[in-house]
Amino acid sequence: MKTFTLFCCAVLCLTTTFLTAQTQNNLDELLSRLDQNHRGSITDVFTMEEISILRDHFDATNPQTTPERGGGVELFAPENVNGNFGHYNTGDPGIFNTVGPGGTLDFEGAGAYNPVSGTYFVIDDAGNAYDVNPDTGIYTFLGTVTPPNGENVTGLEFNPLDNQMYALSTDGSGSTTISTINTNTLAVEEKGGTGLTLGIALGIDDLGVGFAYDIDTDFMFRINLNDGSATSLGTIGFDSSFGQGMGFDSVNGNLYISAFNNDTFQSELRMVDTTTGWTTFIGAIGSVNPGGTLQFAWTGPTKPPLAVQDNAFASFELYPNPANTVLNISALESIQLIEIHNLLGQKMMQTAVDNTSSQLNVSQLPTGVYLLTATINEQKASYRFVKQ
Repeated sequence: MKTFTLFCCAVLCLTTTFLTAQTQNNLDELLSRLDQNHRGSITDVFTMEEISILRDHFDATNPQTTPERGGGVELFAPENVNGNFGHYNTGDPGIFNTVGPGGTLDFEGAGAYNPVSGTYFVIDDAGNAYDVNPDTGIYTFLGTVTPPNGENVTGLEFNPLDNQMYALSTDGSGSTTISTINTNTLAVEEKGGTGLTLGIALGIDDLGVGFAYDIDTDFMFRINLNDGSATSLGTIGFDSSFGQGMGFDSVNGNLYISAFNNDTFQSELRMVDTTTGWTTFIGAIGSVNPGGTLQFAWTGPTKPPLAVQDNAFASFELYPNPANTVLNISALESIQLIEIHNLLGQKMMQTAVDNTSSQLNVSQLPTGVYLLTATINEQKASYRFVKQ
């Protein structure tokens, strides 16, 4: 009987040793995979079961808590693992508030707030562009964008100095480019290469200075938006990987990033020192709600609308909407040009106005939704209208 008991114990010990070794081998393989450069979604690299294994490992070896703060700035973002759009507060980033489901066809890797339209402009990895209402979370498909050099857009930010949306794009292996994107026509104008290997996010401050960081070198750079040239500021202070985002808060003058930290295997809210490039940890995003390993591939605050003295469109009117045969437009200042595009980006009409008001004959337009772009004092703004 003792012999049988000892034999059973020996088998149990061997089995336990085997399972432990197998588990460790699996974890080693996951950690090795994690150590590689990735620019997209963590769910493209790991299954949900593997993410859970890694989460348990990092929780045990490097436990972190989100400090209680409050009174912060609200940042909007997509939560890429579960596919939701929502917002969180810089004072308590552990709680992510879902507004609605994400609406992109592919990985939602870049987005930024446009204070002219009051919505977010988003581009996924397939080049599909969307307009996102931050109040309802509704995604409206705008068309497709073609980045330069066969790259994917990984960063977007609106520049208040020239009312342009700027894009950072990369091929992930040595080419990263700065361009402008017309949010109405989706036309892309390349400004220049940055020299970054794998640029992953873009921020622009109120002075029109661009910032981006490279997840290959983990260095922050100042970006010249006119030609794309980059100046190294210094290390960001963590091991970055996968898609992540950056947004400038005009109210407090802070540059935030929604980082994915390979050392902790979680999304982290960090603040950037725009002189040295070093980032300061604020808290783990969504660690309390919904919890688990999450990813936020872009992030940004809603921003104040353009000041009235700088915004020629403060009194712009367009009516009736929907329109049948005639569309009336008016403004306090002279309207130089009107362009109308369909949602595929095709120009349907162009009219020189040179007056503060005009009546547009839209009777020949097919029934559908259109974007009217007005030019006043060399500034452009767009408005959506329906042709019945």
